[in-house]
Amino acid sequence: LHGVPVTIKDVFDTAGIVSAAGTRGRASYVPTQDATAVARLRAAGAIVLGKTNIPEIALAPETDNLIYGRTNNPYDLSRTCGGSSGGEAAIIAAGGSPLGIGSDSGGSIRIPSHFCGIAGIKPTAGRVPRTGHFPSPGGLQEILWHVGPMARFVDDLILTLPLISGVDWRDPETVPMPLGDPKEVKLKSLKGAFHTDNGIVSPTSETAEAVKTVAKVISDAGILME
Repeated sequence: LHGVPVTIKDVFDTAGIVSAAGTRGRASYVPTQDATAVARLRAAGAIVLGKTNIPEIALAPETDNLIYGRTNNPYDLSRTCGGSSGGEAAIIAAGGSPLGIGSDSGGSIRIPSHFCGIAGIKPTAGRVPRTGHFPSPGGLQEILWHVGPMARFVDDLILTLPLISGVDWRDPETVPMPLGDPKEVKLKSLKGAFHTDNGIVSPTSETAEAVKTVAKVISDAGILME
């Protein structure tokens, strides 16, 4: 990532840069040390452009707080960018940053990535250290809280995930799991499934058609769809 500009969700400590986590209690907090994921991006040559907005303490599926205000969807300012990694998704979708990192417990990478039309991944538990994340891991959400990359393209997720993965001997839940090469996955050995209505909230017809289109592309690639 030598010379590649990146942005960082404002739940991660960044040395010398205010890390407010969307709450007034930390509005002037400047860490002296990077979160592990941030440090690894910098070590790979990335240049931190800035921090991106979140809901207060990252606890909402939209992005608004009393310090920086509301972040809207760059495609339609009357709509939300999602949350809690909403600012990260919005800046990437707007072309202001090629990639960055977010965190996810109940959809905080996946929801804004979907709303803003970018790529994001919530990695397997134990893959990426959460050291330097605020709120700190622990409690009821311990097994759910993961750190992962967000980008305009899936190829950039493939590039970035290996850089931030691996034990740092500080997050006790991170384990030394080998990370395979997605190019080596044999698609015909996989099975897939999809639905267009979860029985709770019905999507728009456009969303349902988009899901069906993706399912056909996956099926045509050799995955058995059910």
